[in-house]
Amino acid sequence: MPRTSPPAWATCRCGPSAACRPDGLVLDPFGGAGITGVAALRLGRRCSGTDIDPGCHQQVLTRLSPHLA
Repeated sequence: MPRTSPPAWATCRCGPSAACRPDGLVLDPFGGAGITGVAALRLGRRCSGTDIDPGCHQQVLTRLSPHLA
């Protein structure tokens, strides 16, 4: 079952930009659907995430691939 999460714009406003310098690394130990990773990449940060649910892997790859070009 796909996970749901807040829209990426909501994470951008209060997540990586508030806690990480522009060229920094955002670590998300509960990566889930990859929303924090999308926000980090949109804001010029690098990201690293993990999740205990192996089912999230493909969902995260699909969500992040447009931002990795």
